[in-house]
Amino acid sequence: MVASSTGMAGPGAEVPHWTPPSSMEERLRRLCIPPRLCLRWELARALRHGERELRLVPTLADPRRVSIDAGANRGVWTEMLRRHSRAVVAFEPNPKVYAELIRRLGPGASALPYALSDDSDGAELRVPRRRKGFSNQGATLAHGSLGGCAYGALPVQTRRLDEIETGDVGLIKIDVEGHELAVLRGAAGLLARCRPVLVIEMEEKHLHRPIAEAIADVVAYGYAPHVVARDRLAPLDPAMLPRLHGPGVSVRDYVFNWVFLPA
Repeated sequence: MVASSTGMAGPGAEVPHWTPPSSMEERLRRLCIPPRLCLRWELARALRHGERELRLVPTLADPRRVSIDAGANRGVWTEMLRRHSRAVVAFEPNPKVYAELIRRLGPGASALPYALSDDSDGAELRVPRRRKGFSNQGATLAHGSLGGCAYGALPVQTRRLDEIETGDVGLIKIDVEGHELAVLRGAAGLLARCRPVLVIEMEEKHLHRPIAEAIADVVAYGYAPHVVARDRLAPLDPAMLPRLHGPGVSVRDYVFNWVFLPA
């Protein structure tokens, strides 16, 4: 099922057993603020105060090629990629968030309600429950990443990126809360064929293994790791990792998005 910028969905949709409920604030926002206006405001805020890697999209994305947003959430990265790519395909398996995402899509953007993985067997998506209700952030197939947090669960469709026709891909952004390496395994053919730039959120607290090992797994696909410092892209010095990631690293210095360029 593909949703385009028109917000229309094609046939073949599966109705999940449970959908995370919307908060009162979310319902009021949908009633009062046009979806695209809300997204533009969220993107402007993210560019000022959010992930520094987002500000480098004009440099990292290729305007002649397609970008992929794996774990699109409500579409902030999708919108930024749309502005600097030939097209963008977003993947978001959380049905509540997906419903909002498709209302926000601009021209050249499309969305699929799949969780990217290394198989197409389906999986259980766990949505964490916080003090104010079920979170729009942190839903995961990597069940160990939630720790002891309460959650709601629902079955979702999984797909390998290699089995989806995407065209020539120039950039893949991955934010899937501990399931990142499974996404890459399911995209091994695309990585070899297209050699896209990779922007991957990876944290030890989700992976339950040293970040250096996870970075090495990505490097094995023929990539060189980089980090963004002061809005500039720089090669990762392995000796600097303890100062960039892990317990005790300051919020200002902490890195959780890693940029990988074809080696």
